Amino acid sequence: MAHLLILEDMEDAGLYLVKEAHDVNVTNRKGESPLHLAASKGLTRLAEAVLLAGGNPNLQTVFDDRQTPLHLAIKHQHKDVIQAIISVLEEADHISSDSKRIRPNLNIKDSNGLTPLALALAEELNDIATQLLKG
Repeated sequence: MAHLLILEDMEDAGLYLVKEAHDVNVTNRKGESPLHLAASKGLTRLAEAVLLAGGNPNLQTVFDDRQTPLHLAIKHQHKDVIQAIISVLEEADHISSDSKRIRPNLNIKDSNGLTPLALALAEELNDIATQLLKG
């Protein structure tokens, strides 16, 4: 259900479902989680909510070049979503041990052998590349 709402850009309804969901990492047949779709569509508030609810930023799609949500946000140049995912790294030292948040792994390669950093450089997102280097 969340997948359909996100595909229709119904961010508020998606936010409600994330709040009520037991598993925010459920995937569709393509291996896309709600976080993948929010990253692709540029739905920043939803991406942040999914991350807070334990959304896994390291899941890779089954098709579409085996990309993580960060790869997709970079590919579609949704800088606010990119920042939301990167902020989990920046806040890692301040996250309590009972938090559901999962640290993004910046070394995951897609099926083309590109890490998020390599993809950011290919997309000429130099400011994002700089942030990824710091991560």
